[in-house]
Parts: sequence; structure tokens; C-alpha cells
Amino acid sequence: MATKKLYTVYDKGKPIGEYSSMEIATLLNLPCATISSYACSGARALGRYTFDVAGSITDDPLAIEWDRVRKQILKLGGMRHEESHEPSRTANRIPQLR
Repeated sequence: MATKKLYTVYDKGKPIGEYSSMEIATLLNLPCATISSYACSGARALGRYTFDVAGSITDDPLAIEWDRVRKQILKLGGMRHEESHEPSRTANRIPQLR
């Protein structure tokens, strides 16, 4: 199972999206290996682009299916994906057994 990092790309401080290092290399015509270096150092690529590690993705079919089902359950429960990580908001939705 391979895991790839995702990077948030900023153009002069404004976020423009999340991409893998291969996608960034293609979009900006940079060597793929330098994306991680720019993200670690905070240096600007081509004088305007900066990168932050946004997360990671995997190509494991079971992990992909789990993520799809998890998001579907959250959507059916009336939550957005972002709310799923806020315990105080989700705790009120779960019935408590007494």
C-alpha cells in the first residue's frame, strides 16, 4: 500500500488547491523531489509559490472504500465532513444510554 503526501499550494500567500507532488511538478514545471524541500523550508518556488503538507492519501482499496462509506454516513447524519472532527458538536448527536 502506497501513501502519497498532499500539499496545499499558495500563490503569493493565497491558497489555490491541494495537489500531490507529481501534480505540482507538472503544473509548475518543477522537479518533483524539490516540492518536499520547499514545504519543509518555507522557501518560495519560482518567486511566488509556497507549499504546506495538507495530508496524505493511500491507494489501498479498503481504505478508499472506508473513506467513501464514512463520508456517506456523515452526510446522511446531517454533518459535513469538517464537522466530523469536532467532538463537542458530534457528541450531542449520539444518543446516550442510561
